[in-house]
Amino acid sequence: MITLLGFLVSAFSFFMIIWVLFGRIVMNAVIPGWASSVVPIYFLGGIQLLSIGVLGEYIAKIYLETTQRPRYFVETVI
Repeated sequence: MITLLGFLVSAFSFFMIIWVLFGRIVMNAVIPGWASSVVPIYFLGGIQLLSIGVLGEYIAKIYLETTQRPRYFVETVI
């Protein structure tokens, strides 16, 4: 879930970059300094969420792998 959220936030920041460029080039109606501070924060936040999600999935796979192992092996039966 966190991985998906990170991907969505990163995608939102890319669409925001396009929107800011469109507003600057076509409409010439952008607040100075706003885009250069907000867009990188959204992008880096999305990348961090994506990284945390990938790390969480990796730890979950390790946990599932270790819980499905038997406690001991019987080598020979007498």
